[in-house]
Amino acid sequence: MPDNFSKFSLKQCDDIIKALLSYSETQGIEKQTTLNDLVLYYMGYQSPHSLMLKESGQQSVLMAQKMCLSKHQFTRSNFLQALTALCYEYALPEPIEFLSLKDWHAAKIIATFYHQTTEKPLQPIRLTATLDAISQLPTDKKIILLFCIRVFSPEITFEKSELGRMKEEEMTLFLNKVRKSYQLILDDTRLDQWDKHNWSAFYEAVEQNKSLTSLSLNKTSLYLCCLNEEIFQYILNLIALPHLSELFLHNNLLNTLPPELFTKLRGAIDKSPIKHIGLRHVSPEDQGLASSCGMFARYIQRSVDFESGFDGSLTQLSDDASESVASCSV
Repeated sequence: MPDNFSKFSLKQCDDIIKALLSYSETQGIEKQTTLNDLVLYYMGYQSPHSLMLKESGQQSVLMAQKMCLSKHQFTRSNFLQALTALCYEYALPEPIEFLSLKDWHAAKIIATFYHQTTEKPLQPIRLTATLDAISQLPTDKKIILLFCIRVFSPEITFEKSELGRMKEEEMTLFLNKVRKSYQLILDDTRLDQWDKHNWSAFYEAVEQNKSLTSLSLNKTSLYLCCLNEEIFQYILNLIALPHLSELFLHNNLLNTLPPELFTKLRGAIDKSPIKHIGLRHVSPEDQGLASSCGMFARYIQRSVDFESGFDGSLTQLSDDASESVASCSV
């Protein structure tokens, strides 16, 4: 079997990491620094001056490299379990709400996440961050955060963030979270600032994440998005995704869309497999029934009065669910 499929047990992974830590201390390198380098090496980052990248005949270094590069799922699982436990052993964790990505070393960041999983196993890990602050982190800290997102799957709340103004690195981080979310809230954001490439990447991330069941796009300027033909198609495609169980589109002025676009939107919702589609500001006679066919299951045989503004009140569809969704809020 090729070396990159080497199989290591949990005990072997633990022993290899401990041997590396012991050797690094003989070289004047602190354990926390070595743990940081080990994570970065595992994530494929070439950290300058890292012990893991030096030409060395030292057995502990060679074995650590072999373990990190193994593609065997058994090894990867055992390595992550051993690594996170040792970070918890050698670094003092803090409450997650005090997490400082900028000031803390990798072991302390990982220990803080690990502490949440061991002390509060039934509670989701909730992390608040801003995309702007994350974009200003050095590369190694961004990689550590990405490592924690992959391993611990926290519920991230992005505060004070302009999704439409994200830089490439910020967009990559955002899309990585979309791919791991079970529920996603993007309320009160200017999605009209996205171009077709942003929308394409977002749709692809949502479409590929079959675990995502709830998506909220309340007050996200979808009216302006729909005026772009290519972006409008991505919105229609979202409405057609079968793995979503609820989709919230409240407060987007969709009632003011040109008749041709609204007809297409209504047709897409009528055929949608999504069980609950929330679309506030549609009059009761036009809203239809909430069913497996979506908002317009009860089709009204008359033209829609676009000038009325759909001022009538409507039955809120899964409004309580909308408030409870908290996996990735922006």
